[in-house]
Amino acid sequence: NVGTVNNRIVSYRFVNAEGYEVTANYDRIICVDGELRITARQVTFTSASDTKEYDGKPLTNADVEISGDGVVDYDKITFHVTGSQMDVGYSENAFTYEFAPDVDLNNYAVETVFGELEVTRNTTPIDIKASSAEKYYDEKSLENPKYTYTKGVIAEGDTLVVVVEGSITEVGTVENVVTDYHVMRDGVDITDFYTFGDIENGVLEILYAEFPFIIYGGEGVIVFEDVDQPVRVFDSLGRSVFSDEADDPTDSSFRVGDYFELPVPSQGVYHVRVLGRTIKVVVR
Repeated sequence: NVGTVNNRIVSYRFVNAEGYEVTANYDRIICVDGELRITARQVTFTSASDTKEYDGKPLTNADVEISGDGVVDYDKITFHVTGSQMDVGYSENAFTYEFAPDVDLNNYAVETVFGELEVTRNTTPIDIKASSAEKYYDEKSLENPKYTYTKGVIAEGDTLVVVVEGSITEVGTVENVVTDYHVMRDGVDITDFYTFGDIENGVLEILYAEFPFIIYGGEGVIVFEDVDQPVRVFDSLGRSVFSDEADDPTDSSFRVGDYFELPVPSQGVYHVRVLGRTIKVVVR
């Protein structure tokens, strides 16, 4: 073990070249004790450094390197590595060590060096695309908050929240816009842990309503293929040019096979609304 003791001369004798003792030939002999010293072994324990992209799982590395004078084979030692890093950032790869009970700790001068665990942003791009939708005009608004995104990137336990906004009621199209997106875990915003790529808006479209009727050539003559349908007619600017709605609906009903000549003087595009459903009619 570590320490110092005297290295004493407890006896001596002189022998000549032929092997005969000749100690008696010397009458003045001075003995000087020496010193035996064991110093502590200089040992460095260094935990591993490591890095990875964020994946929602802790980064750990239990390796510990022993350098310097090292540890003698029969002195047993155990390392307990506790370092862990899950979020984007870095921290020390902390650890403790424990020698076996029979090891004299004074025999070692130990230095501990902690490695570094670093988690970086996930660089796999996440694309978001707002869904599109269409329907025939029915006087009700059209919305679609759905969306698609790149699968296999968001870690288990993390939640991607996307806000898609868009609404249309009349015939036409509007964008279905991705207005916000973020990633949450346990109530904490961790959007910066990820990389986002293309953000694509969708389209909402309301079509002219389909309705069973036939347009005959000439001055916009319509033959209705349905029964009892009150009719209103608008020009391309939305101005009402005809309505057959009356106090007595039966007076303005149409039967299968009936026809109706649009009371409009010129060619153009008109909109016929039948029971709230709008049809585009082209008069040639």
